[in-house]
Amino acid sequence: MERLKINKNVMMIKDLTMIGEGKIPETVVVCDVRENYEVDADGRKTNKIISFSLDVTDPVTFGSFTLKVVGTSLPFSKDFIENATEPVLIDVNTSTVLIRPYEIAYGKAKISISCQSNAVRLHKNGGGKG
Repeated sequence: MERLKINKNVMMIKDLTMIGEGKIPETVVVCDVRENYEVDADGRKTNKIISFSLDVTDPVTFGSFTLKVVGTSLPFSKDFIENATEPVLIDVNTSTVLIRPYEIAYGKAKISISCQSNAVRLHKNGGGKG
């Protein structure tokens, strides 16, 4: 195990990264999908999709979070989610999910939750019938 570098009770926030297994649900309801595009050297958005942001809800606790899925495609389309007449469930391989804090203040941490596109798939009873 790597030792943390702590200086005057301050450490790098990247050292607080944890795996999602046991911390986030393995099955979630997809509420929205947004594409994230590559930005060129001049700061302009290109047409190349590099990841997706999925707004999801835990079907047990009804807690919600955004899952960033890195990759150029998903096992479902944005139209499939938007046109679904039933909740769309996906399974997430939480052992590959990374949870990273990016801001900590007053005892609370803002976090990013991310995984690769091969870590998500439609749930066997995924709903979404149209």
